[in-house]
Amino acid sequence: MSEIDLSIFIVNWNGGELLSECVASVYATVQKHSFEVFVVDNASSDRSAHELKARPNLHLIFNDYNAGFAAANNQAFARSNGRCVLMLNPDTTSLPGALDHLIDYLDTHKDVAAVGPRTVFPDGQLQPSCSHYPTLFNQSMEALGINRVLPNSKVFARPTMTYWKHDAERQVDIISGACLMIRRDALSDVGFLDERFFVYYEEVDLCLRLTQAGHLCIFVPTAQLMHEANHSTKKNLDVRIVTRYRSLLTFYDKHYPRWHGGVLRGLLSFEMLWRMALLHVAGLGTSRDGQLEQNRKRETLDRCKQVIKMCLSSANKTGAKASHIKPTQTSAAQAGSISASRK
Repeated sequence: MSEIDLSIFIVNWNGGELLSECVASVYATVQKHSFEVFVVDNASSDRSAHELKARPNLHLIFNDYNAGFAAANNQAFARSNGRCVLMLNPDTTSLPGALDHLIDYLDTHKDVAAVGPRTVFPDGQLQPSCSHYPTLFNQSMEALGINRVLPNSKVFARPTMTYWKHDAERQVDIISGACLMIRRDALSDVGFLDERFFVYYEEVDLCLRLTQAGHLCIFVPTAQLMHEANHSTKKNLDVRIVTRYRSLLTFYDKHYPRWHGGVLRGLLSFEMLWRMALLHVAGLGTSRDGQLEQNRKRETLDRCKQVIKMCLSSANKTGAKASHIKPTQTSAAQAGSISASRK
């Protein structure tokens, strides 16, 4: 079998028409290199993966439960042969030359293990697609909303790097998993995705492990991608908060000292209490609110309580330093109501 340049993994959960548009854009824009595409469907109810048009080197994997983003990518990784691999969200559109350019960059920069493109929203506005590590300081800025108040500050806007125009090539800590291309030989050093992250922070964990192994992660603005962003989770925003913070706590327990995890749990609990206070000040239900809005506020309140309970119940479990899961070990992650293609 001749060598394949790129293996593309698309994890789908009710992606609708965006999934077919994503796959079509890949086939329309990758011109210079050979590639294969794996679509892993996590028990979608909309049959979006079933309705995909047959194409050369397009492989479909159907799970009968929502296995999670990390586990689904690992399924595709175990069956793939490309010398480079790409995690690609189903709500993305590959723009002309983007993926070819990322492959070329990896080919000409042997010290680089991972690359990501400049990402824009459908209206053309910049969508930050790289960030600094989620340290206690950075998480504090995000939890308190200071990064949103001072988006141009290099100190306070570190969580999403909004102080930077994303117009120059540079080394970064984290590249978004919405479009993250990695050299396969670098993965032989660190493994692929850790399945303890059902969804969120699995790419943060991977980028950190690559860096710890001596590899570079590079933002490449000359490659561009359009991203709908959070399409699969729009109807589950409150669930997304809980899932995101659960994965963040898992990341802290894996990589940071025990006391960092304790401080983070206190910080997240404070953030949830603040949100709950704002909800009570605004009123859970007023004459101006419809029934749907009242229900939404109550659901948000319940999710805040759930995060606080999660922080308290896991307070004595910090400090776990277990290693990553090898890519061939696909665990049966618990299904959830949130999408496994999430960013």
